Amino acid sequence: MSKIKILQAKLVKGKKDKHSLIIAFTTKLGEADVHSENEYAMNPHEDLKKAFAGLNIHLGLISEMITEPVIPIAEKAKLELAKDFRVTSFAYGGKEESPVITITGMKKLSSGKEMLINAPFIGLDEETESPYTHLDHLKKKLTILEDELMLYMNGDKIAPDPQLPLFDENKPVFEATPESVVYQIVEEANA
Repeated sequence: MSKIKILQAKLVKGKKDKHSLIIAFTTKLGEADVHSENEYAMNPHEDLKKAFAGLNIHLGLISEMITEPVIPIAEKAKLELAKDFRVTSFAYGGKEESPVITITGMKKLSSGKEMLINAPFIGLDEETESPYTHLDHLKKKLTILEDELMLYMNGDKIAPDPQLPLFDENKPVFEATPESVVYQIVEEANA
């Protein structure tokens, strides 16, 4: 049995609110680690988008663009301090004994334009020199995001396709041969 470890995920916005995901991961096969990076063209489910949004407050705090007084993280999220932030990706790095993470996203400016933000690496180990104040909350949000990514990768949770089907799936597709056209006209005339 293989064990998948997500290393990086990037939400890519396409045309007309169509999104895709690029996910880098390792799979443990026996003693070997197999590294893969896949692009998934399936539109992400709303729960996955919400899981990415769960990191918005951390993007603002880690990049020091949110500098409110020290209050519990849940209260900061309630105050909508992160409403102008949009996380688009995260990546793990460092060594197994001292993992780090960086979060990337956008901040909407008062002009309406968006600014790209690459937050500095944050150690995920509580033993680091200056641990991130909201590390427990960040880890909880990352676990939720990773769970949603695994469901997405397995095809268990995908948003419905916004493209409507071309034909009614309950009706058989009509093949137009000269005989069938005549038959169809006669049927409609007798109806």
